[in-house]
This record gives sequence, structure tokens and C-alpha cells, in this order.
Amino acid sequence: GKDMIIVSPYAMNTFYCNGVEDDLAYEDFFFQEFIPYIENRYSIRSERDSRSIAGFSMGGYGAIYYGLTHPEMFCNVYACSPATFVGSAVPDLKSLIEESNSMNYPCITVEIGSSDFLILTTGSFIKKMKQSKLAYEYIVRDGKHDWRFWRGCAPKILDKADSCFK
Repeated sequence: GKDMIIVSPYAMNTFYCNGVEDDLAYEDFFFQEFIPYIENRYSIRSERDSRSIAGFSMGGYGAIYYGLTHPEMFCNVYACSPATFVGSAVPDLKSLIEESNSMNYPCITVEIGSSDFLILTTGSFIKKMKQSKLAYEYIVRDGKHDWRFWRGCAPKILDKADSCFK
């Protein structure tokens, strides 16, 4: 595969959004400080076709959220067991799809376990993606909302990023 670095920032309980936890501006930090720091520190390419984003659970929400709100930043999104509906504290992902007119979204892969407690809300989100004609892949396999399931996702996350990078 292609050379890549993997960075896993700690997001606390921010859902990767501004103002969710203690009024932290996490999204601003991520795009204005974190990504520029990583790209400068490691002298890596800073084009969309060189960035992929992935996450588990809340991180899956964050990956999808950033892919939908910053499509110019990522060529690929991989969300494992994503929290696709979490109430009014964070932006509703289905509403973001409805409101958008961008056809330049990254490809979004959603992988979830058939026994995951989030499978119903994830299925509803996938229906909205299908209606919108966004490019996506939906994978359901045996598993729960746990590290055992997510460890099985990791090689696929890397393969998908590798195939999308230019």
C-alpha cells in the first residue's frame, strides 16, 4: 500500500463539533490547528486526495459529519458503528444531506454489526443517503458495538484509504 500516517486525536465528548462539551470549539481546532500542524510537522501532502477520515461510534459520527460539512478536505470517509442520530446537541446528519447540493462528497463507507444497538438509526441514515444519491457503501456483518468488531474494521479502513489516495 501507499505510505500514510494515522493520527487519532482525542475529542473528549465533543462529537467533533463546536460547543458540545464545555463550549470547546473542537471543529475549529481540528481544521484550523490540528490538520495544519500534522501536515506541516510530517511534511505530508495537503490535498483532498491525500486525506481520509475514519472513526468508531462517536468518531464515526465525526467522520461522517466532517465528510459532509468539509467535502473539500477528504477523499474518503469510513464510519464504524457510527452514532448517526444523537439528538439536538449536535447537527443532524440526515438534515445535512437534505440541505446540501454538493456533488463532490467523498465516498462514505458505513460498517456496523448486526447486533449493534445503533443499527436501526444507522439504517435510517443509510436510507437517506440512498435517496440523496450519494456515493456510499454499507456493510453489515456479525458483531456488536465493541472493540472486537472495530478491530475487524481496521484493515478495511486502511485498504479503502489506500485505494482512494492519489
